[in-house]
Amino acid sequence: MSYVPLKYHNPYSLDLKADTDGLNGYFDQTNQRPLPRCHPNEPPICRPDYQVGKQEALEVSMGEYSTAGLKALNRDFYGAYLPKEPELTNKGIALALADGINTSQVSHIASEIAVKSFLDDYFATNNDLTVKQAALQVLRSINLWLNSQSRCFDLRFDLTSSYLCGFSAMILKDRYAHLFHVGDSRIYLLREGKLRQLTHDHLLEAAADEHKLSRALGFSNFPDLDVHSLEILPGDLFMLISDGVHPYIDEEVVNRYVTLLPDDLPTVATALVQHALNRGSEDNMTVQLIRVDRMKNRV
Repeated sequence: MSYVPLKYHNPYSLDLKADTDGLNGYFDQTNQRPLPRCHPNEPPICRPDYQVGKQEALEVSMGEYSTAGLKALNRDFYGAYLPKEPELTNKGIALALADGINTSQVSHIASEIAVKSFLDDYFATNNDLTVKQAALQVLRSINLWLNSQSRCFDLRFDLTSSYLCGFSAMILKDRYAHLFHVGDSRIYLLREGKLRQLTHDHLLEAAADEHKLSRALGFSNFPDLDVHSLEILPGDLFMLISDGVHPYIDEEVVNRYVTLLPDDLPTVATALVQHALNRGSEDNMTVQLIRVDRMKNRV
């Protein structure tokens, strides 16, 4: 599969009044569609045989978009891997989103390492392990490395130089979605027009209208992750969204864009980010969308 640069733009009128920092994408010449990227400045290289499209056991559609917004640096990092058989059956499909803390000068590095390491290492684990066992094994290793980097030059834990990030990941395998979460990004499920939040925000109230993370990847030697699974159905739309977006959207907004553009999830992701920007978001903004189009032995 070959890739060529594409200037991707939204051909529809979706009240996108504010300009973003460019919708550069990469184009799959085989399937004639824009591909998501691991990061706004990178091609889709989380795995070398990354692709979007039909698979033997599970068919999905995806759309992703991220921007620094009004900030100078994008501390969000995201990625996905849709493998071919037999890896699809053995391991499933994986998505991950990390959000570095704003007080750290190196948290964007932590986000990148967390996502890339998770996607690479999960698919290298033993096939005899369950999804939960394999993912937690990888995440414990990533967490320990991040924590060690924060302390390698000083016994103190200095937030300005700490490798900390919120982290949300989902693995679709067989008939289930497996969720792994820490921080204040969120995972949502849109099913039959009803929007449901699947994760819990790990926040502490520091002052009036001010909250800080109570948990993060890299904060201690042992990751304190929320883990759970749920059965998936054809038509389910899952959304991984950073905290720069989710305060500004709701069920009505998501349904509007999904209804207008049912076959163009990359533009839906861009529209949701732009919606948050138009309504005053000043943080980094990232949206990952994946829809279950068909399941094995199900229509």
